Amino acid sequence: MNLSNLNLSYVLMFLALIMLMKSKSNVIMILLSMEFFVLMVLYNLYINLEVLELEYLLLVFMVMFIIDAVLGLSILVFTVSVIGNDYMKVHDLNMW
Repeated sequence: MNLSNLNLSYVLMFLALIMLMKSKSNVIMILLSMEFFVLMVLYNLYINLEVLELEYLLLVFMVMFIIDAVLGLSILVFTVSVIGNDYMKVHDLNMW
């Protein structure tokens, strides 16, 4: 396991968290920053599972992350069709 790859992974995960904290107003930006975070988690998993020679488990995690992304996009489409925009400041989340 290369230490520089692991450090790069942690730096990019930290940047993804900063992006998530900065993009509070728009739902699509929140989803994009979360997907970037998921990519960094997958990269970190690949590095760790490669050492253990368990790369096939990466496919299981990828399927779960894809299901999560599809669910987030379907909620976004539903929200836009009901409310008309995807700004978080307009939404009252107590209505759910």
